[in-house]
Amino acid sequence: MMLRVHSLLVLVLLACQSLRGALSFSLPRTSPASVGDRRQVLQRSGAVLASVLLVGPQAVMAKDESKKGTKEDKGFQACLSKCLFECTKPPSTSSRAECYPECKQKCATSDAQLLRGRPKAQE
Repeated sequence: MMLRVHSLLVLVLLACQSLRGALSFSLPRTSPASVGDRRQVLQRSGAVLASVLLVGPQAVMAKDESKKGTKEDKGFQACLSKCLFECTKPPSTSSRAECYPECKQKCATSDAQLLRGRPKAQE
């Protein structure tokens, strides 16, 4: 969810950045040509924003689904983080290094998450 909001915010900021030059407020423009230019810029930016809003969330969700069962899985990382926090908070005398193996065992949902490093690519 946070990744989706973050990527959406970045895209909106990029769209606003591209409009900044087109909508500069230096001198008042009163010619009919400038009004048409503004309309075109707003129409195009609206179309770009609409396409980003419609396509963006699906692309983000596809990226999240491809990481399921790997060490980059957000659920695995969140579980591991919470487990390490609970294991090392006072009055515990355990270090993160001592807690990591048992937390990894507890949170892993696949064999790839239990491995050290990354699995070798098959040829």
